[in-house]
Amino acid sequence: EEELAAVIISQISVQDEFEDSVLDDCTPSHKVAYICTLGVWPKFRQHRLAAKLLRKLMAHVESDPDIKAVSLHVLESNEIATRFYQVNGFTRLCALLDFYTISGRSCTALLYASYHHGGKAPWTLSAQ
Repeated sequence: EEELAAVIISQISVQDEFEDSVLDDCTPSHKVAYICTLGVWPKFRQHRLAAKLLRKLMAHVESDPDIKAVSLHVLESNEIATRFYQVNGFTRLCALLDFYTISGRSCTALLYASYHHGGKAPWTLSAQ
């Protein structure tokens, strides 16, 4: 019986289509790859599946010079995920209070990004 072990879902679009601007310029052809979700089912953890999926996405990003950034939101309390993204070259840009509502509680998200092909963080976020 086959079962799903891990998943990554990403949306690649021009940055104008995203709520959070993570690029310093608004060149129409510049795109952002937003990681909607990256998850590994518990019994498949410790096999580096998340890193393998992220490497596949990054290989695609490197093959497209118009993709200037990869961004994502992560729950502030998810220390395993925040450490994973930092180890894999992502920079924390800001904290977004009350971004998530989980079981009726407001929770903070952290916005992370990595930059490619000359992309840079907006000056308003790069100093945080």
